[in-house]
Amino acid sequence: MAHKTLAERMADLDEQIRQLRAQKQALEAQAKQADRKQRTRTLIQVGGILATLGVTTVEEAQQLQAYAHTQESWWAQWRSTT
Repeated sequence: MAHKTLAERMADLDEQIRQLRAQKQALEAQAKQADRKQRTRTLIQVGGILATLGVTTVEEAQQLQAYAHTQESWWAQWRSTT
């Protein structure tokens, strides 16, 4: 069996590089999808907790957010207990 020429070996390496790049892109896409799913899950859980507190609209959540920002000492104290 004859050895591959230099050009053939370079072409093989180019193909391997292309395949590895495609694999890397696929893995990056999977990681992004997993991150999005986790973020969505977290947002749903936080929303559920807010709903148990009686916050049922975006406006109410914004009011709570504004209150937390204006009451810095209350917010800092609450954060130190968690």
